[in-house]
Amino acid sequence: FLKGHDYIFNGVIKSDKFSLKIDLLERVLLKGEKTKFFYAPVLISPNEKVSKTEKELICLTAYLLAAVQVTAVKFGKVIYGKNQQSLKINIGRNTEEIEQAIVEKYSNNEPQLILNKHCLICEFNNYCQSKARKDDNLSLLDRATTKIIDKYNKKGIFTIQQLSYLYRPRRSRKRKANQPVFHNLEIQALAIRNDKIYVHQMPEIIRKPTEIFLDLEGVPDRNKYYLIGLLICNELESSYISFWADQDSDEMQIWQDFILELNKYADAPIYHYGSYEPKAIDFLGKRFNTKVTAIKSRLVNITNSIYGKIYFPVYSNRLKEIGRYIDASWSSANASGIQSLVWRHRWEETKSKKYKQSLIEYNNEDCQALKLLVDKLSLIKESADNLNGIEFVNQPKKISSKTGTQIHEEFNTILRFGHENYNSNKISFQNIRQKNNLPKRALGGLIGHKGSSRKTPKEKRVVIVPIKRVCPIHKCKLIKSTKIGYQTVTDLVFTKNTIRKTVIKYLGNKSYCPECQKYYFPPQINVIINNHFGHNFRSWVVYQRLSLRLPFRVIQMNLQEMFNEHVSEGGLSNIFKTVSRFYKYTEKQNLKRIIQSPFIHVDETKINVKGYHHYVWIFTNGKEVFFKHADTREVEPVKELLKDFQGILVSYFYPGFDSLKCKHQKCWVHIIRDINDDLWKY
Repeated sequence: FLKGHDYIFNGVIKSDKFSLKIDLLERVLLKGEKTKFFYAPVLISPNEKVSKTEKELICLTAYLLAAVQVTAVKFGKVIYGKNQQSLKINIGRNTEEIEQAIVEKYSNNEPQLILNKHCLICEFNNYCQSKARKDDNLSLLDRATTKIIDKYNKKGIFTIQQLSYLYRPRRSRKRKANQPVFHNLEIQALAIRNDKIYVHQMPEIIRKPTEIFLDLEGVPDRNKYYLIGLLICNELESSYISFWADQDSDEMQIWQDFILELNKYADAPIYHYGSYEPKAIDFLGKRFNTKVTAIKSRLVNITNSIYGKIYFPVYSNRLKEIGRYIDASWSSANASGIQSLVWRHRWEETKSKKYKQSLIEYNNEDCQALKLLVDKLSLIKESADNLNGIEFVNQPKKISSKTGTQIHEEFNTILRFGHENYNSNKISFQNIRQKNNLPKRALGGLIGHKGSSRKTPKEKRVVIVPIKRVCPIHKCKLIKSTKIGYQTVTDLVFTKNTIRKTVIKYLGNKSYCPECQKYYFPPQINVIINNHFGHNFRSWVVYQRLSLRLPFRVIQMNLQEMFNEHVSEGGLSNIFKTVSRFYKYTEKQNLKRIIQSPFIHVDETKINVKGYHHYVWIFTNGKEVFFKHADTREVEPVKELLKDFQGILVSYFYPGFDSLKCKHQKCWVHIIRDINDDLWKY
């Protein structure tokens, strides 16, 4: 720096917390100055394109370099490719982002350990990998991004072992067609912890007598492909064929040879791993003006059968990791896509057969590993139920001896007769307005909307009813007036073979009280005043809702289609209220008989009322049933109802029942279920 050399090669920039190597530093004179200068960083890259990582590295070097030479660095350079092209990188706009990243990531003595794609070419890879495995670090999982790791850290989850305990099997639901599948890190962690393969969905693989396994090698930054490998297998034998390009001009020849070889096996599926091969075929087809529609229709991407469906006990879904788990092997210990680029680069420089042989052998071993993986997926599809190293995600396998199986069958028979499928019979009350956060509409019709007043139907039968004779207030005799009172009621008539609608008009004279100076309806009309529907009609509506569990909309549709009656939602609610009041005395009598009986069965169930959890307590003596609604699961309502009960209370193992002062018996069905579960578990 002090001597002002024009170039400094292989320099090292050091500060209190950082040490960074740089390929080249170039001296640049400040504008209008002869002696003042600064050093700009220059990165030399063998790639034919400048990557985002290389741009970021130039910016980071420039930021650290400015701190060392106390002069702002305005730009840097990347010299890349065989032709040594130069790209100027402006620094100023990225300075704030770099500074913020350094403060966040490297403010401590040691940076936060997060593995990423750059680790494959980093000199500290082995150190970081061993430390991550020792700490059971979440970033070992290939799909655990920094954002996801931070989310789990906030929940107190820092290791893969801890993450594996977050997953809980869920009840399988009907999935819509073409529903997207997502990778679940919690299941991945569970597979690693138990060292088992977990199946979320069965792989959809159809095997054929002849099959082809494909793997391509290329140089991405040059958009060139130099090796195509095919493993052709039938029921008797398998053979490997490779197409090699010595130079870029040979690419067309290996492409044509590849097409000719595929055409020999027109019906054979072409298995590949990942999206690299389809993109390469599409690219080469356009480059050499070849129709590849038929070939693309035969491609089978094996990652589609694994991603989100099959979880192997490995850290990523890379072919190398899964392959080594299923006993595939590679001759070179450091075999990888990046290593293949190194071998190709060295072969182009030296033309040594050693590097060519390493690449062909590597390609062959990739095809062999792919075949092993396809065979493994087929085995899972056919025999997952019987393989010990395979578990189902939402339905853990139950393995027992011959005697244990017989015991479980007996228990399951008892449980089947002891339970009703009450889950499908639950009633849910939902407030749509509250759910959608919509304001409650004011009473009355909307402006411009047709009124909802009910038109009185034409009667089919008229019933004359007697007048009211005694005043309910003064107890005096009422006078028959000439004013007529009436009420038209729509009702249903139930016969042996059908249900039909009838309209009855109840008609009678009003009575007058000279003391009150009021008119009174006949008693029979007074009971049904403002009730447009008869008891049979209301009973039918309640049956539709409670027994058949139909929503209001469907009940309205049934009324319209079957009886030509339109009833609003408010009208249906009024029907339920009327029926509820009608049976209030019956409810009291049921509760009285239940409390006087020698035993009571009690249980509770959760319901949804306007988006909140409520509970309904159920009491029965085997004949009568009583329901009690409560906002919580507290046992106080039960205590109040059963304070005079002297019999035996049959209940499940809810501790709240123990505080009731009566004899207790626990439910045998619950005991048998728990014993059965424990037998499966142990």
